[in-house]
Amino acid sequence: MHPNIDMLAGFYEAFPEDDLSGLFSEDTFALVGGSNSLSGTHRGRQAVLGVIESYRKAAADGMELDVHDILANDDHGMAIVRVSASRGDAAYDEYETHVFEIVDGLIAGIFVYWNDPAPADLFFS
Repeated sequence: MHPNIDMLAGFYEAFPEDDLSGLFSEDTFALVGGSNSLSGTHRGRQAVLGVIESYRKAAADGMELDVHDILANDDHGMAIVRVSASRGDAAYDEYETHVFEIVDGLIAGIFVYWNDPAPADLFFS
């Protein structure tokens, strides 16, 4: 198994509540699709960690990540993930595809693709 698969698996295990800063390069970026509060390009480790924290806050009543598959090589990774999250009466249960740029074993970039942007735009508005 490629070591970047293990690194990305650790990312998903830690995502709901643990510190992820050690997994990202200083000049990392996140490109998040859709038209919601998380959408856009976020540059730098602190900006990416900020958007992850916003994701977590939106799922204030809980989040589950069901990782269906992780593929990775020396330079890239991809994961298909079913995300279930809730906040009050709002719920989100959708598939997402995440594509990673990896440099020296760290996440140098992540592209977030919503399977259906409409539920994400509603939940993360």
